[in-house]
Amino acid sequence: MESIMIVEAFSTGVNLITDCVRRGYHPLILYPLLPAGAAPVMFQARAAIKQKYSGVADFFDEVDSYEDTLALVRSLHPILILVGSEYGVDLAIRLSDDLGLPGNPYARIGNYIHKDEQQAALVKQGIRSICGRIVRSEEDALSYYHEKAFRG
Repeated sequence: MESIMIVEAFSTGVNLITDCVRRGYHPLILYPLLPAGAAPVMFQARAAIKQKYSGVADFFDEVDSYEDTLALVRSLHPILILVGSEYGVDLAIRLSDDLGLPGNPYARIGNYIHKDEQQAALVKQGIRSICGRIVRSEEDALSYYHEKAFRG
């Protein structure tokens, strides 16, 4: 049976597990290393998900080096890598790109995770976008608001 990897099946991303099964694929769940100070609820949620989907999906944890994680994922032969939550975006896109799987190129990761870069990419392609700019203080925000407010 072919497998699909879900990086960080969390929150609504858990639904991807049953979606894979319904479509005849075996779900592989990869949990990325969490940043220092991650909320305890993340660890509790992961444990609950592992327990609920035990026997349905296989679970793996990211290892300390990216190269070792890449080797692990390569050995599992997924046909696709999906993002299961925002914590998995960077790792999923990088793995997918390095394995030559369908997806977005890692070289444009900023377009996927930084709102200002997303909007700039849309503008560059002539696609409707949201106006905005990065502000660093309340004063910057108020200045921008007064520049743009109520202009139709």
